[in-house]
Amino acid sequence: MTSIPRQRSHREIAVWQEAVALADKVDRLAGTLPVSERFGRGGRLRSAAGAVPVGIATGHGCGHRVGNLRHVAAALESLTRLQLELISAAGSGYLTSEDACRLDRECGHVRRRLGCLAASLQPRPDTPWPLDRLERSGQNLVASSAEVRQRV
Repeated sequence: MTSIPRQRSHREIAVWQEAVALADKVDRLAGTLPVSERFGRGGRLRSAAGAVPVGIATGHGCGHRVGNLRHVAAALESLTRLQLELISAAGSGYLTSEDACRLDRECGHVRRRLGCLAASLQPRPDTPWPLDRLERSGQNLVASSAEVRQRV
């Protein structure tokens, strides 16, 4: 069985690179907002867009599958928040329909890639979890209170 080599750095992950490019575009867009909206709406746009690559990088750096999956889920949540903020900005007239459609397509692309990353982190049916191995070996995982008192 061949395994896919693990990337040494989050910078090698294609979806992280795409999320950074999306965050840069959103940052430039937030800079074009009226002064009255730059800190409110602009800050929310920047925060949501920046949280996507941060979640991917943090998950990659945690070193275990469950933690990585949790951070990828957080990145997906941030992407949803970004899309809602873009819809709001377009509805308020701060974003052209062309820009809104282009950024929505890019968000959709990053969402699909994150979904693939999340699916690759799911446990496979043929891969036993550590507790499954202990149960098959016959070891008792939980001691009764009487057994604990006898040991002491």
